[in-house]
This record gives sequence, structure tokens and C-alpha cells, in this order.
Amino acid sequence: MRDSESSSIAQLGDTHGPDDSMLPFENIPSDAPSRVSGQENIVAQIRTMASELLQTESDFSWVVSAVRFLITSHPSTETTTAPLQRLLMHYNAFSAVSRLPAETLLNIFSHLVLYSDTPLRLANQSLLCVSAVCRFWRDIALSSPQLWSWIDLHDTDFAAVAFERSQNIPIHLKLVFPYRYDLESISQQTFTLIHEHAARIAGLHLTMPSDAHYVMLGYFPPELPLLHTLDLRNTHTDSSAISENEPSPDTDYLDKDTSIIHAAMPSLRTLKLENLAIRWQFRGLTTLHIDKETMAEAPSVETFLDVLTACPELEELLLKNAGPLPSRFPSTFAGAPVLLPKLRELFLVYLAPVVRYNTGRASFILSLLSPSQSARIQTTSFEPTARMRELYLTRFDTLRLEKVRIVFSVAGVVDVGHLGILMAGGCWEDFPHLPSFLRLPNIRTVVLNAADALAIGSELPWVISMLDVQELEVLRTEGMSVAAALETLREAEIGKLKKLEMVDVPMPGAQDGLLEDLRKLVEELEVRFVELPQW
Repeated sequence: MRDSESSSIAQLGDTHGPDDSMLPFENIPSDAPSRVSGQENIVAQIRTMASELLQTESDFSWVVSAVRFLITSHPSTETTTAPLQRLLMHYNAFSAVSRLPAETLLNIFSHLVLYSDTPLRLANQSLLCVSAVCRFWRDIALSSPQLWSWIDLHDTDFAAVAFERSQNIPIHLKLVFPYRYDLESISQQTFTLIHEHAARIAGLHLTMPSDAHYVMLGYFPPELPLLHTLDLRNTHTDSSAISENEPSPDTDYLDKDTSIIHAAMPSLRTLKLENLAIRWQFRGLTTLHIDKETMAEAPSVETFLDVLTACPELEELLLKNAGPLPSRFPSTFAGAPVLLPKLRELFLVYLAPVVRYNTGRASFILSLLSPSQSARIQTTSFEPTARMRELYLTRFDTLRLEKVRIVFSVAGVVDVGHLGILMAGGCWEDFPHLPSFLRLPNIRTVVLNAADALAIGSELPWVISMLDVQELEVLRTEGMSVAAALETLREAEIGKLKKLEMVDVPMPGAQDGLLEDLRKLVEELEVRFVELPQW
């Protein structure tokens, strides 16, 4: 919208609008011709009003867009657009959309605001727009405080409206600092709102520079009785290599009596930290995500185990370059692995420049944990010692080769989890301990999908060559052509496979000669071609 046009629209006052008696919302005719005629009359009024004020001919669609822009830009100062807004609401009252059932509208609004992937700021603006469509839609929006419970603090005008319209229900606050920001003004305004509404906050999602986090964490509300989710992300990250000598950031803010360390958060269940340090003293969590700690911030083994023991309901644990360090492991420590019976997801990633360091730390962390048999585990490579095999590997009988990882599972069993080991490097030859994983004696079936085979590329024959064909019972391919399978096995030079099972093989009937060559490389061959549609 041009600045001059926006300014002109913003100058519209109540003196130019129709009297409310001209807008009988409750007496909208039910027959289609009358409704169309009513809309045409309102369009004429809108064009006349806008043309007089702008001193130029105004297109109806442009006026609608202009008013909606002002509604979403200045929701708390709406008196300047009131006349045109009332006319637009009256226009929409003649439309079929004003007759949708209340339950249907509420479901639509809820999906728009609460259940979609739309960025929160856009969702908030959309909520303002739908509440200005017509009086019926507005009544639905205003009578549903849940719709206003997710609040973008960056949009201060909307936040003021949402705090009021969400009434007394729990709220989720979100803030993503822009690249350029006034730290002092935004921080003060944001933190004042957080303190004022602390008793209602169920979720706090803040993406800010470290300075802003330090201010907030040092001046945290003393009580957040309903806080369930705390998600803090630091936008200022250091991409330098991880090092044992990496200095610790200034955490003096945590020593204040007003810091988060002293806050009462009895309902906290989900904690997510990214590039930010908070001392390990968590309790009662069901979800814990920590993405990057400096070495100086890493907890001791005792602290790590104490925290996990205090979270018996833990369902998700994500550690990326986080957790205790093997180098600080006391030789006298004799603690048993902590039991995590409810754990569903375990994600460990260590990406230091020294590969041996990564495998050592992953092995160390895994040795401290005892997750449930149904847990889904994903980790960078670890050393498959006898103890680690017993804890994590011997129960699996199937291995799947994927683009950037290998995945262990149990064939035909749904209540047993899986273990994925990430390549975390540029090529398969740099995959730590890969031969040991590929030759585990308990693995009976190896599975390879055509898309993954293509992604692995020229390294595939080398990977296949490390399989133990004496122990392996079945190599199963999915979607691979006979020609691709034949070429891979020839280059791998592994001798005769016990069984090659090929499913969803393309191009049936055109590979008879290749099949004969393939049979020479396997003791048993089973091929199931893709069924072509019958026309």
C-alpha cells in the first residue's frame, strides 16, 4: 500500500460513517436476490465514502485490502477505521459465510490459529482479520478465549488485545527478536509483560540474543505455577570448533536472588535450551532438549544422573554436544546406569572435529543410561564394546542401510524400538566402527531401499563387501532393479549370498538374462516385480 493512501485511510472518522441504525445486522434477508441487492448498495456506499475522503476514485477491492491492513497493523487504535470496518462487516453479513454453523467456524478458527504451521505472528493477524469479517464471526472469535491464548510478544498491539480476550485461561507467549533490535526497550517491555502475566503462563518460547536472555534469566518471575514448557534459544552462536578449553560464558546473572535458579515452576515438564546455559538442576521433566553446551558448562556425572533420576517420567531426551564429559569421569565412580522406563526418544549428537572424541563421548553417555526396550534411539557412532553390544545391539536382528545412517530393528515386532547410528561425516569410509556394526553376528537381515542405494552411490559396493555372508541370512532390496543389484554384488565380491530377496522390482519381463546372472551369485533368489495397473 502506498504511504499516502494508508495515511488517507487512517484519517477516516466516525462522522463519515453511516449511523448504526442503517446496519440492521439481525434483519438480513434470507432470499438470495435481496442479499445480492443489499451487498451492491453497501459497495456503493463504501466506494462513495472512500472516494470523498481520498478525493479520487476508489476501487472496492483496494478499500477492503487497505482497511484489513490497518486492522492488522493497528488493532488497538481502531477508531480511525471504524466507519469502513462497520460497512465491510455489514457487507459480509449478507454473504453465505455468515450462515456457517458456530461449531464449524470455531473449528476453522482453531485450526488457523492453534493447529497450523503458520508462523504465530501471521496466525495472530489472521485472527484479527476473521474477527472483523462480520458480527457473527466476531462474536465467535471473542467468545472463545482459547483462540487468543498463543500470543506473539513482538506485536505489542495484538498482545494487548490478546491478553484481554484470552480472559483467565493459560497462555503461551512467544517472541522472536528481529535481526535489528533495541535491546533495552524491547527487553523491558517484554519482561514486564512476562512478570505481569506470570500466573497464567503455560508456555514461554523466546528466541533472543544472549544479552536479552541474560537479563531475563537474571530477573525471572519468582513463581510460574502453570508453566509447562520453557523453550529458550540464543540467536548469537559461536560456530568455532568445540574444545575442552572453550571458555564459559558469563553466568553471573544466575547468582542473583531474582534469577531463574530460585523460581518456583512446579508444573514444568518440557525444557528446551539452544546455545544457552542453565545449571543442571531440573526435576520432573518429560522432555529435555539441550543443544550445545560449552565444555565449562557440562555437568558432572553425578549431577547428570541425579537430574535424570529426578525425571522418572522422561519421554524425550535430546543432547547435542551436551552432557557430562568422559575426561571428567572419576575413576572411583561406581554408579549404575539410570533407568528411564518411559523414554520414547533418545537423540545424541556429538560433532567435535576429532572423531575419536565424538565416539568416546557418545559411548560414555550411552553407558550411563538404561532406556526402555521400546525407545527409539538415534546417535552418532559409538564404540561397540562387549558392554555396549549387550546394552544396545544384541536384541536386534535387522539392519537397514540408509542415506546417512544405519538402523537396527527387530523384524515383525512393533513394540521394540530401533537404534539409528548417524554417519555424521562426508563419506561412509569415515563412519567410525562401521565394519563392526555391519558384521554383528545377531544380524540376520540387511535391507536396502533403491533411493538410499542411489544416495550412497559409488561407496555402496564397499559397504556391502563388509557384510558377514556366513551369518547373514537375507539381503532384501526394495525398488532396486535387477541390473543395479547385479552390478552392486559383482563389485562387492562377497561370494555367494544365502538369499537375495528383491521386492517392488521395476520393469518385469525385460530382465531374464540378468536374472540368470544374478542367480549365480546367490544360493536362493526371490523376485517380486511391481504390479503394473490393468487398463
